[in-house]
Amino acid sequence: MVNGDEIRQGHHKELGKPEKKGNSHRKTDRSLKGLQPDIIEETFVVRKMKMPTDVQLSKKSLVRWLALALGIANPNDKRDTAIKILDSVLFINFSKNMLARPRDISVKTGIDEKLVDYHLRKMLDKGILERKRGGYVFLSDQYGTPSLSVFKANIDESLRRASQAVLEIKRMYE
Repeated sequence: MVNGDEIRQGHHKELGKPEKKGNSHRKTDRSLKGLQPDIIEETFVVRKMKMPTDVQLSKKSLVRWLALALGIANPNDKRDTAIKILDSVLFINFSKNMLARPRDISVKTGIDEKLVDYHLRKMLDKGILERKRGGYVFLSDQYGTPSLSVFKANIDESLRRASQAVLEIKRMYE
């Protein structure tokens, strides 16, 4: 690990690289050899977006807005596959009060079932959907009311851990 003394002295070494002979008194941090996907638990994308009144006028606009806000879709996407799948999940969950199954979504949207399954797994990985008895549901609180509180709790936990890391880094540089 590069410590404050080495920085002030103008020395730099890369993490995980073997030490040169004669520098055996310095330790190298080998705990993060490159980017290690096995330590990543979840990835969150949340966009702070305006909520214009015209967006609130149609269900289609609101679903698109939600997909953009939660990182399910990107602003310049030419295809709206993920938005159609999210819309189907919400329709099946809220209108039919049923679990959304990949086959049902595929039939409703005309999207290949494998592609539906891929997008559902991405939404599941993002913490937006839950898997129950072979189907998918939008996150809900303990009373069954649609809620992003679990999603928010996961983000808050990630920010708490990042804050701890910053404090530890600060302590190491002092």
